[in-house]
Amino acid sequence: MPMTEQEAFQLISLVSDTYNIEFHESKYKAWVSILTKDGDYKSSEKKLRNYIKQSKYKPTLADVLATKPKAFEIKEKPVEETHQYKLEHDPAYKKEYEAVRDKARTFIKELRHND
Repeated sequence: MPMTEQEAFQLISLVSDTYNIEFHESKYKAWVSILTKDGDYKSSEKKLRNYIKQSKYKPTLADVLATKPKAFEIKEKPVEETHQYKLEHDPAYKKEYEAVRDKARTFIKELRHND
């Protein structure tokens, strides 16, 4: 869930207070826009607090912004699309698979024969 404008304001205030940075209107809007669109509040706050502890230099937006990775969704293949099902039920697929397999085996035999 992206951060709210209020949460973005809290991070900007922390940056402004800690590093004595002026945030004029256009800079403020740019930071809020990017933070609310892409940022995760908890991880951005943690990242900013670590940055404050470690650096005496003013942070950039990249030093503050932390995104949450998208959740990985496992998509189940229909049984009819699996390799095993096609081998058992589709003669053309099976014939093509066996031809490729035999070609690979022949190639491997040639490589081993030259050793």
